[in-house]
Amino acid sequence: MFKSLCLLFAVLTPVSAEEIVVADAAAFAAAAKSIKAGDALVLKGGTWADAKLSLQAEGTAERPITLRTQTAGKVVFTGDSALSIGGKHLIVDGLWFQNPTGEEAIALRSEYGKSESDCRVTNCAVTHDLPAKKSGMFARFVSIYGSRNRVDHSL
Repeated sequence: MFKSLCLLFAVLTPVSAEEIVVADAAAFAAAAKSIKAGDALVLKGGTWADAKLSLQAEGTAERPITLRTQTAGKVVFTGDSALSIGGKHLIVDGLWFQNPTGEEAIALRSEYGKSESDCRVTNCAVTHDLPAKKSGMFARFVSIYGSRNRVDHSL
């Protein structure tokens, strides 16, 4: 009876999600290492120049991992900034890449060869008004690999 009550209590006890606010790429890298299902990585407002961010994690359908801005429209990635995300049940919300100079601004691709699935990029923008690169050069601003992934409400 005691074991049954303990099991019931464990099942009914909510698992707390954490909201982790980060101000730069170094803080992001440290926080991304310990992120767990249901958590949110929140980017502080400002210009993030040449920021290379990588989030390799797994949320669940009920408890996705979210990467979002603290204030909509107040985080701008410039220069050679890039975001690499890989895993399952990840949500990227509200990022703006302005005039990216790298080949990819957002890449949904695992660094470890795992399969990406059920991820979402939403309310994001990649804007580019710089002169075209030399002939023969190209850029893929958003690359998506895996299954059941989506991009919506984005520019």
